[in-house]
Amino acid sequence: MASQEYHEILKQGVEVWNQWRKEHRDVRPDLSGEDLADADLNDARFSFSRLNRVRFSDAQLHRAYFVHSDLSNANCSRLSTACPVREEKMPTSCRNYVVVQ
Repeated sequence: MASQEYHEILKQGVEVWNQWRKEHRDVRPDLSGEDLADADLNDARFSFSRLNRVRFSDAQLHRAYFVHSDLSNANCSRLSTACPVREEKMPTSCRNYVVVQ
């Protein structure tokens, strides 16, 4: 599936995204380079996703999950929510805003 198709699923809302992720556990979505600034992504399940170069500036990420996700070069500026993510996959800009598991 192309990155644009993942974006279209996410655009339908977190509930639709999470249901799709539940039904497609074997898929590792690639949202690399997406602009998710200012998005309401509370409770989103991004575990095992490719999120490198994603712009999360000012996004709402309360209770979002990023375990085993690739966040290399992601822009996490101005986040105020802690998110679980593995430190070795986390860009420096995100380290002040995440809880490492």
